[in-house]
Amino acid sequence: MPSSGSGIASGTTPTVPPYTSYPTGSDVADLIAAAGITLTPAQEALLDGYAAAAAQTWEDMTDLHPFLAASEDSTRRQHAPVTRSGLLLLDRPLATLTSVAYQPLGDTSTALVSPDEYLAAPVNAAADGKPYWEIAFAAHRWGAPLAYGARGSLYVAGRWGYTTVVPANVWEGLRSQAAFRVVIAQTVGSVGAISGWKDADRSLDYRPLAETVAGWQQAWGALTQTAATYRNVNL
Repeated sequence: MPSSGSGIASGTTPTVPPYTSYPTGSDVADLIAAAGITLTPAQEALLDGYAAAAAQTWEDMTDLHPFLAASEDSTRRQHAPVTRSGLLLLDRPLATLTSVAYQPLGDTSTALVSPDEYLAAPVNAAADGKPYWEIAFAAHRWGAPLAYGARGSLYVAGRWGYTTVVPANVWEGLRSQAAFRVVIAQTVGSVGAISGWKDADRSLDYRPLAETVAGWQQAWGALTQTAATYRNVNL
């Protein structure tokens, strides 16, 4: 319900850019508190779930899993490419590349050296804040059909995902969507189409609340269009 609260939720430190994680339930609560809305205990219980749901919906819309890379490196195995160019198409975007190793079945691992033995592409990805999608090999070539021992023989380590930082417009859009769902769950639903009420000595205007909530929903609507610019079209 509307409140004359101070804004930012008590006892929390606002999250500021760069955003290295998706909005949390606490971030959503801060946005709602800044609008002067006091949540009921039932609504507070929805914060974390709706924040997580907004992030998952974003990844589904972009078809990038994950869109936000994990904070630590992980290794994924890739089949050796059989193209004449020696070009490996990665099975998902790679935000940062740490190492590439070649280990055929039953053999020892060989660490490859960049740029002498391989080169990640696009070559300007890191400078442009974009992920790598391909790795070109200088001399290694594998014939077709690919030998069984070469399947999964390339070990690529790095932070797998589209980006290591959530763009500010995406982060705010996700937070707005979660806030909208939390507030609409009870507050606006209980008001319905009523714009306000008053009696002999009291009055309450619901219109500012409705406008705020509508703004959150509009932010999400804009974000669904933004998703098309990230949508995975490489694979």
